[in-house]
Amino acid sequence: MFEITEANLSSEIIEFEKLQGEATANNRKGKLIFFYEWDLVLKWTGKILNDDSKTKIRGKVTIPNLSEENDLDEIDITVTVDESNDKSEKL
Repeated sequence: MFEITEANLSSEIIEFEKLQGEATANNRKGKLIFFYEWDLVLKWTGKILNDDSKTKIRGKVTIPNLSEENDLDEIDITVTVDESNDKSEKL
């Protein structure tokens, strides 16, 4: 779906676990105006590229209340791992 690779680390979004909310589009005076409010939970997997064990690390990204009202720096994003250890914390 969506992959990020940087330095020696690689991760990708593999599934939408929850995609709930609503979106609308309005046309006012010839301008399109969009409104949306979403609650998202994404599953991700990743790995350390030079790790011989090839262990896949899994977790979730939670974005509650994603809305057009919030600037990027106001959005709450929580990233969690299924199993906490040195490798998962590095990733």
